[in-house]
Amino acid sequence: MKYYTKPGMEKYPFSSAVKAGDYIYISGTAAAQDEEGKPLTTVEAQTHEIMKQFKYALAQFDATLDDVVKISVYIEDQSEWPKMNAVYRSYFGDKLPARVAAVTGLVMKGFLVEMDCIAYKP
Repeated sequence: MKYYTKPGMEKYPFSSAVKAGDYIYISGTAAAQDEEGKPLTTVEAQTHEIMKQFKYALAQFDATLDDVVKISVYIEDQSEWPKMNAVYRSYFGDKLPARVAAVTGLVMKGFLVEMDCIAYKP
C-alpha cells in the first residue's frame, strides 16, 4: 500500500489518501478556509476547495477526477444542496461517479460540506 498525508495534516490520526491495489481511498475532506487561510463561507467555495484537494491527492498516485468511481457527500443544510450540486457537476460533466449523500451535522464549526471518494487506477 501507498500512503499520502496532506502537509499540515500530520497531527491527525489518519492518512489523507491510501492506495490499496488498484483503488485509491481519499479520507473525508472539508474546507472552511483555503490554503492561504482565507475563510470559505459558502457551500460553493467549500465544494470547489474540496475538489481541488481531491485533484491534488489523486495526483500523488498519478490519478485524476476521471478515475473517481464513488463519492460520499455530507452536507449540513439541505437547502444548500442545489448550490453544491451545481459546483460538483461542473467537475464531472456527464461522467458522474456513483454517490451517496446525507444531511448531517459536521465535526467542525464552519464546515458546510464534507466529501470522501474512491478512485480506481490500475
